[in-house]
This record gives sequence, structure tokens and C-alpha cells, in this order.
Amino acid sequence: SRPVQLYGPGDIIGVDAKAIVRTEPRHWITNFEANYLPFVEFYDEDFPWRYTPAKATAGQKRLRPWLALAVLEESEFEDKSTDVLGRPLPYFAMTLGSGQTLDEVFAARLPPFDQLWAWAHVHVNGALGSDSDDADTLAGRLDETVRANRDMAYARLLCPRILKANTGYHAFLIPSFETGRLAGLGRDPNKSSYATQSAWAIYAGRQDEERALFPYYHRWYFRTGTV
Repeated sequence: SRPVQLYGPGDIIGVDAKAIVRTEPRHWITNFEANYLPFVEFYDEDFPWRYTPAKATAGQKRLRPWLALAVLEESEFEDKSTDVLGRPLPYFAMTLGSGQTLDEVFAARLPPFDQLWAWAHVHVNGALGSDSDDADTLAGRLDETVRANRDMAYARLLCPRILKANTGYHAFLIPSFETGRLAGLGRDPNKSSYATQSAWAIYAGRQDEERALFPYYHRWYFRTGTV
């Protein structure tokens, strides 16, 4: 046996802009269709799961990405990007609506943590097989495709939030695990009770200090149209 050191969200305090090959919509688009879903694409096929500190669910093979895409209206957050002292990453603070609790805000604006697996996938520009093929066969064909041409496949991360028409939105690429959130805020990720816990869900032993603050790795702005 040999000890192996693994990197997780708590070790990541930045994403190279060159890792992102596309955002939809593009920055400052002002007529995005409100019935579409915003997304971000990465050149490396494994990137959304590369630093996930949890294993896939048994049997279902559902693996949560270590990133999430949050899309917020301008009134739903306070920009803190100028307050960088001691903070490795820029960040924002969730604002509360009238009579709202922080948990209600998270439920309304962020995807459920246990459903994050559904909003990340690999897109391949080519045929890999049929639905009847087993996972090992498909994985082998994916490997062959990528080895032949690295540009044939990429990863996509979507935001499932339903958008309003004629509304401005800011899209943030944020850590989905608590250790990543703490590291991005300049806090010790080792103080998190559990490395596999959500950055916004309640769990036993959670510290509520700065719970409304979220660091982000990438950001862009867009506005929806009326058509």
C-alpha cells in the first residue's frame, strides 16, 4: 500500500479562465430567452467532478459536482468583490427578502444539493453507442474519442433556476461543498464538520458565521428578453 494525497474543494482558491470555453448566454447579452437554462462549459471533460470529495451514490452512480452555477437577480445579493482583505476569492452576500429566512432564500435561489448531479454532464460531438451498451463500453469509447481528438468532448454545468422575462441576472460559479466555500472566504476548511457537506444546506455542527457569504470563481451578467 502507498499513501496518496487527494485534492478537494478546500484546496482550490481559483479557476483558470482558460478552463472555461463558453458561457450561455454570453456576457452582457440582453435578450436571452427566459425559458432557456444558463450554463458554463469547460474544456476538460472531468472538470466539474475533479475535486468532488464524495463518492457516487450506490447503484445509481450519481456524482455531485464540486461546483454549482448560481444565477441571481441584482436585488438578491450584495457585491462584496471590493472587500478583498484576507479573502482569496471575490465573494457576494445573499440578501434576505421581507420575512425570509436564509434557508428559504437558499431553497428559492440555489439548486437542491442532492440534485446537483443532474445539472452537470459531458457532451460528446460524436456517437459513442446505444442505450443498451454498458457503462464500461461507453467509457472505453469516450476514452478513445478524447484520445483521438481532445476537442470532441467537453463538460457542461447548468443552472436549473426558472428565469423571469425582461430581468437582469448575474451568474456566479460557486463552490458547492462547504470546504470550498470556507477556503474561498479565507477561512480554515478543516474546521468544517464534514468535508462532504453542502455549502448552503443545514448539517449537524455547522457554524453559522458568514453563512450568507459565497466566494465565486467566475462571473458574468446577462438580461432576459420578452420573447
